[in-house]
Amino acid sequence: MGTRCRGDAQDSTGASGDPTCPHNARDRGDLSVTAETFPEQGRGYLDHVRPDAGGKIAEALAFRISRDIIKEAAPRHSFLGSEAALIEKYGVSRAVFREAIRILEYLSMVTARRGPRGGIYVGDPDGSAVIASTAMFLEYERVEPSQLYSTRAVLELHAVSLATERLDAEGERRLWETLESERTKKPEEYIAHNDFHLTIGELSGNRPLSMFINVCQTLTAMHSIPVQEGVDGGTANEMAAEIGAAHRAIVEAMVARDALSAQRAMDDHLRVMLPWLR
Repeated sequence: MGTRCRGDAQDSTGASGDPTCPHNARDRGDLSVTAETFPEQGRGYLDHVRPDAGGKIAEALAFRISRDIIKEAAPRHSFLGSEAALIEKYGVSRAVFREAIRILEYLSMVTARRGPRGGIYVGDPDGSAVIASTAMFLEYERVEPSQLYSTRAVLELHAVSLATERLDAEGERRLWETLESERTKKPEEYIAHNDFHLTIGELSGNRPLSMFINVCQTLTAMHSIPVQEGVDGGTANEMAAEIGAAHRAIVEAMVARDALSAQRAMDDHLRVMLPWLR
């Protein structure tokens, strides 16, 4: 027997004339249903979503599904279930479920397959959607170059210190390979994108730190005068040489296990780049 909605009699589907009735909202595919209007049998599900999930049920459902994937350590590309089975499991309408899956597909958390072997599968999340959307949000908020520098300094000086402390033979190999790969790029390409700072973020062993360094590097490219407006060949060569020398100084300090010198070299490098931002 379903939960009765206030102030009206229910029909055979469990709906009533009450516009806030969750049965009516679910039948309409209304994605603005809140925790307060969700049916009582769904309370257990809502108890486990983030505290501020009072907005769209689809967003709360997407959060719940992603948490279940992580909690169960579901392998990448593994089968989660058919659409019908998962709709029954989570107790939501098809419209709400499909909206939640679209959110998770954008984040690469799941993939929806059609056909005989169709259903919902674990995706291959890489964080790229979150990084891009965060960078675009900060760009929309009119981040100043000085703010970008100070944020990168906090993040990357800490990252280079951690990476130096954790550095092993494999880490050294990755650093030297990164420097070597930089030499094969054209100056214009090298200025626009190189993996040096991302590599140090990864070597720090701190995943959140690494992700935010990636966000800042993406944002730096949005503010970079050489990237956005271009430079002549001679200037590009000079800038590439300056960046390459700075990167090498950082690596040499790291390999010598001199975290303080590595931090100083990183700060000098970031300060030199500041006039290149707008």
